[in-house]
Amino acid sequence: MDVQLQSALRKIDTLILDVDHVIHHYDSQYARAFSIATAVSFGQLYPQWQKTKIDYPLVKRDKTGTHFFWINFAVDSYHKRGRTTALFREKFPEIDEMGLYVHHHDYLCKENGVVHQYFQKGKIPIDPDLPHLLEQVKQSGVKIVAVTNGTQGYAEMVLGARDYTSGHGIAHLFDRIMGIDSVDNPYLRDKGHGCFFADVLDELDVLKQFNNAVGNSVGDFDHSNVALIDDTPRNLRAPRKMFNMHTTLKLTDTNRAQTQNASHVVDDVKDLLEQIIKAKSQIAPYLRLVNER
Repeated sequence: MDVQLQSALRKIDTLILDVDHVIHHYDSQYARAFSIATAVSFGQLYPQWQKTKIDYPLVKRDKTGTHFFWINFAVDSYHKRGRTTALFREKFPEIDEMGLYVHHHDYLCKENGVVHQYFQKGKIPIDPDLPHLLEQVKQSGVKIVAVTNGTQGYAEMVLGARDYTSGHGIAHLFDRIMGIDSVDNPYLRDKGHGCFFADVLDELDVLKQFNNAVGNSVGDFDHSNVALIDDTPRNLRAPRKMFNMHTTLKLTDTNRAQTQNASHVVDDVKDLLEQIIKAKSQIAPYLRLVNER
């Protein structure tokens, strides 16, 4: 670890960890379950519109208004808008999208739901070294926060705040667990939006604000004491460009060419935790003044 990185990590007092694919890893079948759950929730919350035929090109074998059509509609919504619920709101403006978003996450997390079954079958085990490293980071004086584009309830269940038999059992190691519904968020802004991070930082009481327009500089809005690790490059842009947070990209097979908004990169979240622990344990070098005798 070079001196510059060590110095940057030494000043970190708040660490924000993405949940999915940084701590909590799952397969494509699990991912598709979000689209299935969205279709189920749509049918339960809005049965009067489930059979509606809309002008929208999808797989030919899936007729508009059928359950399979709405599943593929949700998949298409995720690919085009980043949320399985977004196109539902566009086609049916009367829908409470946040309500639909929370409902389908709760559906996934219910007893014997998809997420619960994955844990029961041991298909998403946690890295055994992670809890100890999180404890060491906390002992170094760093506040640890989990943030997800899912709901807070989903993150709490996955990390183990609700029922340790159905989660990773590490929720107690986080100072806060936050989701897309943890802040006032009528437009469902996620980690790709600066306004969402502004709300998150404000909620954590670490957001710096200009008192007035006179005498303030970009340096007064510096958040380099806050670190974020995420596996999605676009989620690093606002934290780096708008807030000057220390951003770490967790490398995957698909994001290795998109590091422009990352302060540095790691192959695993454990690498970052170990680097913070090492940086915090090192004594800052003594800088002698030029005229000092």
